[in-house]
Amino acid sequence: MIPLLSSIMPIQIVLQRNLNDALDIQRSKTQAVFVNIINKKQADYAPMVVFGAAITLYGVTIYYTLPAALMSLNLSLVGKVVIFILVGLLCALVMLAFNLQPIMERLLSRFFLCFELKSMRLMALKNLSAHRNRNQMTALIYSLALGFLMFLSITCRMQIEVNSYEKLKNEASYFTVKVLEKNTFNVF
Repeated sequence: MIPLLSSIMPIQIVLQRNLNDALDIQRSKTQAVFVNIINKKQADYAPMVVFGAAITLYGVTIYYTLPAALMSLNLSLVGKVVIFILVGLLCALVMLAFNLQPIMERLLSRFFLCFELKSMRLMALKNLSAHRNRNQMTALIYSLALGFLMFLSITCRMQIEVNSYEKLKNEASYFTVKVLEKNTFNVF
């Protein structure tokens, strides 16, 4: 599923270009400067409104659902709300990393290229800024994948522990002895 979804965006980018530019492999496709002039009357506010409404709905859902679940002692719903909060936290941290990427690029280039000439550092920074869109998409995909893998591994580990505690609660010990007949017994 992931390769199928990851191939959609490059195909859309190629389809937006004319055929001659899309098939030209001699020239680089990256642009050092990208200028987008938007007329105030033609600005598309729909994505911002949809994102704001989704975040508001997310907050209102947590605000009302968590106390209701705690008051009714519905632990299943409390667990779902906590997971919902953790997924929101993961997305927020990914957006924070997405916004701090240019600052981190500059800091890390100064740290790792301190021994280079100033002209080499400037060239590296200009290359990073020219490839910023591609770098941001790669960092976004990497951080989302890494975050969800960590989230899944922690959730799996917690589920295994909960199952073992549930088994201990039901059996009241690690080993149980059941007498089948007078002289035979099984240890579980």
